[in-house]
Amino acid sequence: MTAAADRRTATTSNNRKTREMAKDQLFISYMDAFQASTIHTNRCADCQSDRPCQTGEPLHARFGDLQDLYNKRQSQRNQR
Repeated sequence: MTAAADRRTATTSNNRKTREMAKDQLFISYMDAFQASTIHTNRCADCQSDRPCQTGEPLHARFGDLQDLYNKRQSQRNQR
């Protein structure tokens, strides 16, 4: 293999790893949001009663949004 071919192979491999890491970052963010939402709900009577408080509402919304994105990605993978 020539030096140029080695560089192209390395670049392709690095690009693939970067894409995989970005996908893993979605899962990490999703789990972080789940944890934040759960911890808050365990401490907040309003959120436990399905009346999200000002602090809880954005936490729960972020968790829901990330869960939707993650599930969409998993569904697309399963269709391949």
